[in-house]
Amino acid sequence: MYSFISIIILSGCGYYRIKNITKPNIDLNNYNKIYASWLDLGEDKWAVYRYSTEKEWLDLINAVNRSVVPSYFKEVFEDKTVISAKNPGENPPSDCLIISFENANYNNSDEELFVTIIIIDGKTSRTLAKATVYIDARKGGGFQVWSFEQKINNSIHNLTYFIRDKIFKQ
Repeated sequence: MYSFISIIILSGCGYYRIKNITKPNIDLNNYNKIYASWLDLGEDKWAVYRYSTEKEWLDLINAVNRSVVPSYFKEVFEDKTVISAKNPGENPPSDCLIISFENANYNNSDEELFVTIIIIDGKTSRTLAKATVYIDARKGGGFQVWSFEQKINNSIHNLTYFIRDKIFKQ
């Protein structure tokens, strides 16, 4: 009961809310190479986010995964070799720590990215940690009136910091 209350209190103050988390029982900092998987924002959700064409939405998803995700991971994990997926469904290398994303969904009304993060040892395919979180797009970066693209970018920024601060740090 105590740890559950602590999670609610601590997570309510920051840029995230934790739905559930299983922390690793090993030091993830021992891994020198990190692979960030494709963040699937739903190729069919272009109308939901008020894009006029599916192509415009797919261009955003591609830019997020090929530019924004690797950029923030390299910033946050500057002492690691960071590689990231170039295409959805890409197989990660086995010689690294894999950071996988599932069930990603951006809630426009709450300005939150909902996502499950799964940390996997590439050599053994063993799940080392898992967290399902709501990442606030408005925290950090001087949020005022941002475009949808800026909100997604800031969500990714906050997501990488969450991974470092709440999963990697013991």
